[in-house]
Amino acid sequence: MRLVHEEEALRTDEEIISSKKKRIAVKVWSEPLQAHLWIVADDEDIEAFRSCGLKEAIYTADEIRNLKGIDIDSLKTVHMLLFD
Repeated sequence: MRLVHEEEALRTDEEIISSKKKRIAVKVWSEPLQAHLWIVADDEDIEAFRSCGLKEAIYTADEIRNLKGIDIDSLKTVHMLLFD
């Protein structure tokens, strides 16, 4: 999976309210998928951003690393199974 550029970043309300843990989501463009994706640090961040109303595709950094190098058809299948 090739991520072309950072487009947008979000921070959860938790971060604004308290200084416990900063949660950042970065929106990127996936050329092979022809779609925007959100990238976060871990599963806790996915839960935090889902609870804030983010409904688009979210991947953790580890998931992106694991998907790197697989063929495009398999990548599209994984993405479709997870998010469609």
